[in-house]
Amino acid sequence: MMNNLKQILKYALSLLLAAVLLWLCLRNTDWALFLEAVKGCRWDYMVLSMGIGIAVVWVKALRWRMLMRPLDPSIDIVTCFNAYNIGLAANIALPKAGEVIKLGYIVKHSSKGEDGKHLITVDKALGTLITERVWELAVMILLALGALVISRDNVAGFMSGTFSGGSASMWLLVLGLLAAFVTLSCFMREKGGIWTRTWSVIQGTLEGLTAFRKMKGWPIFIVYTAIVWALYLLSAYFAIRSVGHIEEFASLGLAEAYIIMVIGSLSTIIPVPGGFGAYHGIVAGAMLSLWNIPLGAGMILATVCHESQIVVQIVCGLSSYVHELFRK
Repeated sequence: MMNNLKQILKYALSLLLAAVLLWLCLRNTDWALFLEAVKGCRWDYMVLSMGIGIAVVWVKALRWRMLMRPLDPSIDIVTCFNAYNIGLAANIALPKAGEVIKLGYIVKHSSKGEDGKHLITVDKALGTLITERVWELAVMILLALGALVISRDNVAGFMSGTFSGGSASMWLLVLGLLAAFVTLSCFMREKGGIWTRTWSVIQGTLEGLTAFRKMKGWPIFIVYTAIVWALYLLSAYFAIRSVGHIEEFASLGLAEAYIIMVIGSLSTIIPVPGGFGAYHGIVAGAMLSLWNIPLGAGMILATVCHESQIVVQIVCGLSSYVHELFRK
């Protein structure tokens, strides 16, 4: 009962944070101008941007399957694609819950070994997911460095303001406590209870992580990663072109789309449902800081970029869920 209450409280606080962020972003919006600008969007470009969003998930599913095939060779692309779609749709309502649902879906659909147990367990699937996240983080760092090269002074100032020394110290403290807990679990693993269970999860996670080493054709994995981010860039560019009738965005091109893509990805670290409020505030604030684009105009582009992909995630998530119901 207490755990359920904690979960409800956590999600309520997350929703409240999203609502506050959205209110801060939209409180001074001229809604007549906002709606007029949205109505004037080039929907051909918008459809292209949304279609690319679907392609991103498909390529991610291909990449994830490569990590899991050493654990279960029978895993198929449709299973991975459905898992991604259902997980993304769940994240819109409950932040991070989609990751748990995605892992459970994969485990449920993995084959069983001679002992009757699934070949892919939750901890092994979690290891492959962590591998993906590590790769994404590494690529994000490289892309952020590229953004610094494109617009050194402006981007450097924005990034330094976003990640202050205080937040860096907090992350170091969290990582230090986590490392201490893992080390203690290693020495106490024979004592039973939480220590044994924790060490079992760590071992399964490590096995999932080493799936990359066992994976055949790892250069293709790198190619998939490059394709994912290239598609992200095209999606951002087409979203900008869809609002090109607005004077502030008429001169923005691929370089600006690249910077918006990199900065927008920072919103994923803020635990709010579907990135609502967090994405809008970061992207609109960045455009004001970098190119002196008014917050009202910046909110139009942020809304077009974000909400179009939310629609894609809802439609694809529902489609995958319905497909799952009739799959057998």
